[in-house]
Amino acid sequence: MPRAYDGSETTGFMSPARDHVDPALDLRERLGLRSPGRYLVRVSGEGLADRGVRDGDLLVVDAAARPWPDSVVVSVSRDETLLAVAEVSDGRLKLRWRGGDLGDGTEVWAVAVALVRERL
Repeated sequence: MPRAYDGSETTGFMSPARDHVDPALDLRERLGLRSPGRYLVRVSGEGLADRGVRDGDLLVVDAAARPWPDSVVVSVSRDETLLAVAEVSDGRLKLRWRGGDLGDGTEVWAVAVALVRERL
């Protein structure tokens, strides 16, 4: 009766590359998604295509981060959630969207800290 192969009678030698195997990459840890206030946001539309942010991309956003000049932010304006670019002018933070200012009354909800693209 044949017996199942259990690997105990292997010939040859173990691969020397086995010592150089990288551990599995944990994207939650690498992108800081275990931190409170860090979220994934899926982009809808091409409003920031000039910044390399495309429709369907995932942004890692941090609600605790403060916007810096030229950062991409998630903003809320008139009950609408938009991606905008933060600019500093005359010591004030202004948000630009499609070439125009979003104006007063716009709040920054989070700052984009990383981009994940599922497709090329």
